Amino acid sequence: MELIHRKLYESTNLNLISFQEYIPNLVKQISSTYNYDIQLKFNIDEIYLDIQTAMPCGLVLNEIITNSFKYAFNENKINKLELSMKKINKEYHLSICDNGPGFDINLSSASTLGLKLIYSISKLQLKGELIYSNDKYSKFSIIF
Repeated sequence: MELIHRKLYESTNLNLISFQEYIPNLVKQISSTYNYDIQLKFNIDEIYLDIQTAMPCGLVLNEIITNSFKYAFNENKINKLELSMKKINKEYHLSICDNGPGFDINLSSASTLGLKLIYSISKLQLKGELIYSNDKYSKFSIIF
């Protein structure tokens, strides 16, 4: 949340936050807590979100990215994290993908606080569709 506030203060429009800048900065802040070598890939359109959308989106991003560092990455492999955010027609397509082992769970009935937050914020606050897949990579996709 501190990063969102800082981005607001740096912005010429106090109600819009550049997610093209916000997402890499968030990853950098989270990664500074962990000691993993990570291959990062960003594919982020020039997207500006208002504060009512940026706050819940930032919370979901923080939770998913932190989970990647905590559970998917380790010192004995090449860790990969890919983040994409596109605006297609009037919808935002956000995806967070890591090369961790993933998990097999129904997000709507998840028991952990983090997954409950991801699910409820995506559905209720962003009014979006949340999709989790675990094929070759572990991937969260949110369309809102």
